[in-house]
Amino acid sequence: MATITFKPRPGKKKTTPIYLIFSFGRKRELRYSTGFTISDISNWNFDKQRIKNVVSEPMSNKINQSLQQLELFFENKYNELLSARIDINNQVLRNELDLYLKKRKPRSTPSSYKTLLECYKWYYTYYSKNSLPTTKKPLALGTVKSYKTSYEVLKEFSDNVYAINYDRITLDFYSDFIEFLNEKNFSKNYISNHIKMLKTIMNYAWEKKFHNSMDFKSKSFAKTNEEVDSIYLSENELQKIQSLELRGRKDNARDLFLIGANTGLRVSDFNRLSKDNIKCNNGLWYIEIKSKKTDRLVSIPLKKSVLDILKKRDGNPPYRMPEQNINNLLKDIGKLAQINELIEITKTVGGKSIKIKKQKFELITNHTARRSFCTNAYLAGMSTFDIMAISGHKSEKSFYGYIKVSNLERLRKIAKHPFFN
Repeated sequence: MATITFKPRPGKKKTTPIYLIFSFGRKRELRYSTGFTISDISNWNFDKQRIKNVVSEPMSNKINQSLQQLELFFENKYNELLSARIDINNQVLRNELDLYLKKRKPRSTPSSYKTLLECYKWYYTYYSKNSLPTTKKPLALGTVKSYKTSYEVLKEFSDNVYAINYDRITLDFYSDFIEFLNEKNFSKNYISNHIKMLKTIMNYAWEKKFHNSMDFKSKSFAKTNEEVDSIYLSENELQKIQSLELRGRKDNARDLFLIGANTGLRVSDFNRLSKDNIKCNNGLWYIEIKSKKTDRLVSIPLKKSVLDILKKRDGNPPYRMPEQNINNLLKDIGKLAQINELIEITKTVGGKSIKIKKQKFELITNHTARRSFCTNAYLAGMSTFDIMAISGHKSEKSFYGYIKVSNLERLRKIAKHPFFN
């Protein structure tokens, strides 16, 4: 049970500050200076938690009344935060008290203040060229594009449903916005992306003191991700693709994809390789490149299949291509390789769960290369630690959620362990 008490806290100064002490769970306590003081601690009534009405405390009535109002406000605010399912911590509580006692201005000066939509547009425009405080580098081009799209959708909502600013970003808005996005037949993961970006902007604006709204921090104001049935290509299927007789753009797209599928590099990395990234040390050939996404240097040994690709190009990697062009060509290549297994996909579109059947080649994308590497390396017996060192996964939990291994495939891998032989 949460409790509020007021206590004077003696210090070196002549007057004694009065503190609000709020206990709201096991080992969860807030100590907050109210800004009010008494001239002598002996004038404090510890039972009533108020200043005694004595001549030496001429402001006692006014301060006691303020403490009563503060207690009432804080009780109501705490219950309000609980109802909104806000993640309550000392920072959140201090912020509310600072605002009530006017220790903190509710918003920035008029010259710097931005409305929600203004702040949204400014954020992705500014950080497309300037480094984010968190990552120390600008937003990636693809991320900027996503922010622009999300901004346009939010603006459309504001123009056609009801006008929004920070104070309208409530749990009711969340429900209305989700319904609005579902009516557009957006997938659950696409909707989740819109929520994620809006929460980023709201948090940035909150730190800039543009608003005091807190509903966006609620657990109910959540992203709506779902696991989509992504595919991987087996070693046999990759060999089918490598064996194709191709020319021109298809040949180049195929070779880029196969480098990714045999090294685990992201498309943003395997699509910008140069001869300088190809290294050799005492007969050991490997790729060394600083990851564009993580800014981390990775070194990856090269399989014979990758060396064959480089050999046919006089040691040069395939030339760079627009990512969408590679995606489009990969589906044609997969069809030529007869990778036509029927795959059933379950996804949420427009708020409804639907099942779609597609031939496997229709689902091949640039990202399939990296997922194929991780899955095939795992099935081949490479340690998860070594695979993660290449892939950049931070935890085994995220890694196992990423690879695509059936129960039977995992069973066969486990059965090869010496423990079972």
